[in-house]
Amino acid sequence: MVKLIKISSIQMFFLILLISIASADFRLDKVVVTISDINEEGAAHVQESLYFFVVGDYSRSLYDSGLYNNDLSFWATSTQITDMRFHINPNKVDLRDFRVRPQQLKKCNAFTNSCRGEIILDYIVYPSYKVKNQIGPLVNNTGLFIISKYKPRTSSFRINPEALSFAKGDFGDVIISKETSLRIILPKGNVVTELNPVPDGIEVTLPQVIEELTWTDTILVRFSLVFDVEESLDKEVAEFFTDLFKNAQLVLYGEHGIATLALVVVLVGSYIYLKSIQHKSNTKSS
Repeated sequence: MVKLIKISSIQMFFLILLISIASADFRLDKVVVTISDINEEGAAHVQESLYFFVVGDYSRSLYDSGLYNNDLSFWATSTQITDMRFHINPNKVDLRDFRVRPQQLKKCNAFTNSCRGEIILDYIVYPSYKVKNQIGPLVNNTGLFIISKYKPRTSSFRINPEALSFAKGDFGDVIISKETSLRIILPKGNVVTELNPVPDGIEVTLPQVIEELTWTDTILVRFSLVFDVEESLDKEVAEFFTDLFKNAQLVLYGEHGIATLALVVVLVGSYIYLKSIQHKSNTKSS
């Protein structure tokens, strides 16, 4: 006797949903990962634009239903596009202000029953700090760029390949596929001092000012990008007082913060008291 398997209405719903998603047709065209707005703290703006073809009425309906959906897992599951993910390693950066921005379907073709779709992943990345709110030392080897200051008002930015989450070769080299582009917009006033490999289509004689770099369909063997940015004197003064304030916060909120504050109050009070006594003594002697 054949046993009948009972399926609840909820199980049937999810079964139909899975079958429907499996029949959806989304075909990746290209991925453009753009890194811009790099600042002296090592933060950067990342925008990942995924372009693809949406084929068939059901796929179009599924896409339109998610235009206000900010859940990356929804889009990864619905489209079954493997590149629908972060190309920056969340374990090596502090990722903030993340948004998924689906765009309206464009260039629809009635003959092929297809349209062009675009999903934009938009976020800010920072180095990871050992203490929250960007106070205190950084976690080693985190952030898209490792920053050092080797002379006054000049910061050196070195890209951190471990923060990139593209495919990797046998020796850990970053692989940029023919469907993918990595684009880096460098800050104004930069001077590139080290670059390997050089992107196709540009000539480089280092050191050199470069506005933008783009790699596609290549392997970044021994990938390196180092550039210097010189700050203005006014910015250096502002940075000094910012660091002073941060250090004061560390002391105040540390284990002995209250005791340190009390000691400072006593010292300042003692100094004012001694100055007042000295002033009275000088007044009487005159």
